[in-house]
Amino acid sequence: MFARILAAIAIPFALMATPLAAQTGEAAAPLADARAMIAAESSAPPVPVPFSVIDYVRNYVTERGGEGSQSMIAVIPGSDLFAAMLIGPAWCGSGGCSMLVVRPEGESYALVGDISLVRDPVRVLDSQSNGLPDLSVYVGGGGIAAGYEALLAFDGQTYPANPTVDPARRIDNATGTDIFGLGTTTISLFD
Repeated sequence: MFARILAAIAIPFALMATPLAAQTGEAAAPLADARAMIAAESSAPPVPVPFSVIDYVRNYVTERGGEGSQSMIAVIPGSDLFAAMLIGPAWCGSGGCSMLVVRPEGESYALVGDISLVRDPVRVLDSQSNGLPDLSVYVGGGGIAAGYEALLAFDGQTYPANPTVDPARRIDNATGTDIFGLGTTTISLFD
């Protein structure tokens, strides 16, 4: 079951996630290569995500008319945050997909980031802003000819909603942990 869900969700995301090949001028990986990469990554056990986080994301999507959507949900290392990449026609376009960042608040969760135009890699960086880790996302497509990584710093209330405009800023040579790499829990929100 997990493998079926992973394949259904991860293949479209993997096809969207070709920025490194594009920026180096290499040809994009064929679909077979993307499937092989996903199969290799799926052998790692997923990091558990509480059902309450899945319910929070499902409710968020339902309230916005996104039934039928899928999501990859990951624990953001070194924090109590969760990232949810939303996948489906309501959330994705030529510039990327939407990503939520949530954290525990009382008996539920609070939305601290609703970020559009997100492409892989999504990283948690070693730096912090206002007590939460800085994130970086790849920006490309949707009319952006030369892709780049953008820094998303928490301003005390939220992460920037759009990585292509201020206060997000371009960064070079970003290093960090890939949030949606090995061990990501991938789910269909409406199975």
